[in-house]
Amino acid sequence: ENTIGEPSTGNGNPDNLFFTGIRNNSISEGGLFTAACPALPAPTAANYQEVLTRRGVACAGIRNNTGQEVGRTFVFTPDGNLIANPIVTDFRPFGSGNSIGGLGSTLRLTGMLQPGLERKSVNVLSSYEVSPAFRPFFEAKYVRVDANQEGQPTFHHTFNIDNPYLSAQARSQLQAVLAPGTTTFTAQRFNVDFGGRGEDHTRETYRVVAGVDGEFNDDWKYEVALNYGRLESFYETAGNIIVNRFNNSRDAVRATNGNIVCRVNADAITTNDDPACVPVNLFGNGAVSREALNYFGTTSTRDEKAEQFIASGYVSGDSSDVFELPAGPLAFAVGGEFRRETASAVYDPLSASGATFLNAFAPFDPPAQEVTEGFAELRIPVL
Repeated sequence: ENTIGEPSTGNGNPDNLFFTGIRNNSISEGGLFTAACPALPAPTAANYQEVLTRRGVACAGIRNNTGQEVGRTFVFTPDGNLIANPIVTDFRPFGSGNSIGGLGSTLRLTGMLQPGLERKSVNVLSSYEVSPAFRPFFEAKYVRVDANQEGQPTFHHTFNIDNPYLSAQARSQLQAVLAPGTTTFTAQRFNVDFGGRGEDHTRETYRVVAGVDGEFNDDWKYEVALNYGRLESFYETAGNIIVNRFNNSRDAVRATNGNIVCRVNADAITTNDDPACVPVNLFGNGAVSREALNYFGTTSTRDEKAEQFIASGYVSGDSSDVFELPAGPLAFAVGGEFRRETASAVYDPLSASGATFLNAFAPFDPPAQEVTEGFAELRIPVL
């Protein structure tokens, strides 16, 4: 079993304990704050008693696997208050950020065990023998796949201590553990009340093949064909956010008229104003308003295409009608192929620019790839 000082990769001894009630001790749905455990100054220092008092609230009384004292974790409850996370066992001494019990996130309130999938396909095959030397053929296929899945929501935030959505109790609790003069704090928040990042995918595949083959001169064969294929994929993900708007929304202040507004609309700078900005309350799960979500939420899209065109042909036969060597006729095969391929993937302008929670994705649009190939084979039966 795991022991203090054991590396995260294990010590080679199989673990034999099964734990239940595991939760993440660094993030929660309503916001989880991890206090810093301050080092005590010299007993003669003027702030010794103040730091001693703060340690009594902020320190968890344990050390992590590197020997560093760790701070107590606090969670925002749905009513906006901030309470010490009521964990049963803290795994930080063992190099883990999890715990048994407490109000940290299970990370399982969104997501799917298996994506939804619907597939439709049509396939047509036909051929007709006009004569052994002329047999036209045709193939066509269409496949459509609709899939949906849900992933984790957005997460992680830093706040100002003067945020008006902070309850008096929460602010007092924060001030008891933050160093004097601290104006910001970080509460890691798993934004399930924004909705999970749901994804809808549509993929369509088209393929057409047309050609003719046959046999002539008794033992000669040939085939000429055209092959065209195309894939179109459209991806749409809800639950994404526009980062700049979200930052404006969560940085709330109280205006002179008593209303809570976005700071950008209350400061002395006019160039950063955004009349559409709606302040958001992020302290406690479920406090987010629909108006705020409409302001900073967005749906991202991606268009992908791939296309291939092939023209190919070959002829093969032997010299049996003309001459044969002592060990048999000469045999040959000769042919060629032209292939052209294109591919592209383009995200919506916001996602491509890096303005959303998702990574920035530059358009993928390389030049077409064209290949012309030929082959020839000759068999000479010497013995």
